[in-house]
Amino acid sequence: MNARLASILSEARTARSPDAQDELATLIETYIATHAPAPDFTDEELAELQRRYDEPFDPVPDAEVSEFFARHRG
Repeated sequence: MNARLASILSEARTARSPDAQDELATLIETYIATHAPAPDFTDEELAELQRRYDEPFDPVPDAEVSEFFARHRG
């Protein structure tokens, strides 16, 4: 781990309240989620994604969705 990052996290662990630590964790998670590297798909994977994207969307009727969840509750 980068020494600067390790130092900042150590300081946060010892000098910040649990709520402040949770807020920092949320900021770090957001940063990681928004700075992820571009996906690295093969040509075959890209072709499959495009094929699926081009398929028409056929939504399931609401009654069928309700029935499914009714069968799978607790």
